[in-house]
Amino acid sequence: MPHTPGHRARHAFWLVLAALPAAAQAAPAPHDSDDPAATASDWHGTTGGVSLGVSRIGAAQARAFYRARGFDAAAATHYADACVLQLVLRNDAGGGSLSYRLADWRIVSGKDVQHFVPLETWEQEWARRSVSAPARIAFRWAQFPAAHAFAAGDWIMGMAALAPRPDGKFDLNYEWSIDDVSHRGTLSGLRCADAD
Repeated sequence: MPHTPGHRARHAFWLVLAALPAAAQAAPAPHDSDDPAATASDWHGTTGGVSLGVSRIGAAQARAFYRARGFDAAAATHYADACVLQLVLRNDAGGGSLSYRLADWRIVSGKDVQHFVPLETWEQEWARRSVSAPARIAFRWAQFPAAHAFAAGDWIMGMAALAPRPDGKFDLNYEWSIDDVSHRGTLSGLRCADAD
């Protein structure tokens, strides 16, 4: 199946990111192969027709990435102080359509449960801080979409953040459906990048 215009634009965004100096990059970008497996992940799991990779993004990387996109130092630091992760989700189901909602994914640490900070919450914060419209667009494009559906063989990637930062190790319980059949998976032993 051909990629959608949105997929091509998002892929182009990550290829531009790959050309930046290492200090300005917030996350590794895929190679020209269009294959997210080419991007190394700190944690990786494959189950039920889905492959999920998760990588930590350090505060210095996140700060430099958003400073280079027009965020002032205080706004970039506010995001970088969260636990920032890069998520890569691939639909490996033969012929099945994958859909997910990030709001259904849970971070579990002992008895504590939390969710990724919703994009709307970040957008309200950037409006409050008077972050420019071009910088806010760049932010949206770099984030893991709140919900998406895509065909077999396709994939999506982006950043997601946890605030407050979980203490120590945590599990990511994630959910998706393939052709309206629900599935669940868990990646265990995740942790945030060390604080600056």
